[in-house]
Amino acid sequence: MQIAFRILAHTPIWVFVLLAYLIWQGLQGLRPRMRPVWRTLIVPLVFFLMGLSRLVFARDHAPEPLVAWLLRRYRNFKSDANTGTEEGA
Repeated sequence: MQIAFRILAHTPIWVFVLLAYLIWQGLQGLRPRMRPVWRTLIVPLVFFLMGLSRLVFARDHAPEPLVAWLLRRYRNFKSDANTGTEEGA
C-alpha cells in the first residue's frame, strides 16, 4: 500500500488533469454526434507524422527504413482492385 501511495504522491498534477480530460472525452464519445471529417483525422495524422519523422530523422541516418517504407506504400497502391490482394503475394 505504501508503494501505491508513493506513486500517487510523486505523480505530477498535470497527469491527473490529463486523466480527467480523457475520461471526460470518453464520456462525450458515448453520445452520438456529428463531427467534421478533418477533426476525426487529426490523431491518425499526428501518429503518421511521428512515424514518418522517426524514419526520416533516424540517428544512424540510414535511408533503408525510409526506402523500405516507401516501396511498401508503392506496392500497396499497385494492389489488385478486384480481389484486394497484392500482386505477387
